[in-house]
Amino acid sequence: MRYYAGLDIGGTTGRLLLKEEGGPVWGPYSCGGASFFASGDQRAREKYAELILPALREHGWSPKDCAGLCAAASGVDSEPLRQRCRRIFTDLGFEAERVTVYNDCEIFLTACRPPAMILIAGTGSITFGMRAGGKTVRTGGWGHILSDEGSGFHIGLDVIQTVGNHLDGRLNDPVLWELFEAETGIRDLETLNQFLMDHMMTKSAIARLAPLAVRAWEKGSPWGERILRDSAERLVCLVRDNGRKMEVKKEDPLTVFLWGGVLVGNPKMRELTEQGIHRFYPQAEIRIPDREAVEIALDLAETSGAGK
Repeated sequence: MRYYAGLDIGGTTGRLLLKEEGGPVWGPYSCGGASFFASGDQRAREKYAELILPALREHGWSPKDCAGLCAAASGVDSEPLRQRCRRIFTDLGFEAERVTVYNDCEIFLTACRPPAMILIAGTGSITFGMRAGGKTVRTGGWGHILSDEGSGFHIGLDVIQTVGNHLDGRLNDPVLWELFEAETGIRDLETLNQFLMDHMMTKSAIARLAPLAVRAWEKGSPWGERILRDSAERLVCLVRDNGRKMEVKKEDPLTVFLWGGVLVGNPKMRELTEQGIHRFYPQAEIRIPDREAVEIALDLAETSGAGK
């Protein structure tokens, strides 16, 4: 039985849809994710295999039966990385000519008329744009130490730093402090510093604190509001800088997709970011994608595989 496979493999979660040729769609299947750039080839190889091979066994299919596979993979940010990612699938038994690889952000632009851009802010942040002619341009997304501005990680870090300054007597924000203490149980600077050192490289525990800024703002915290306004402005700067690289002029029509938990799940951040984008690109159409990356990947797998 021939089938098609669409994968969306983010840094945190991997998702898979399978479709029998001429038949139904199966899934989604899911497992932990791996950023190809940040996690490395071996970790990515393990997670890709964990995501797709058990699902194939469930149906009695093999990689050789695949008519088309499209992977939207986090961290595949250059052609050499794309080739290395494709090699993982061929090592798993998939035929090279059946495998297509996109960055997991870039894939949203495949069904869009350029110029278009997607701004993603989740645990990390990045923006991808497509110029007229199809060339893609990216800005940001170089990891939480070098960039990822406006992301859940950096909002969470701002929360921690603000709480630290409150405990150190450098500012006074009892609202944010009380929310933070209730969430973490941390009550002193020594414990706070140790928490930060323990989680600085894993990111997710710090990113999970980002919603405290929203809750604090809603309860009247000026520092919660300041954190979110500053974070939104950093995201706007990603769009502005990517637009400059794309040579988009202020008066040009531009489609901007917003994606990721910080923007999709946080109306305040989304509103602030949209307002900021319109300062630079008044004609921009800003919207949330109506389809998920794994669904687009499955469509591309079927389209690319149908003619082979």
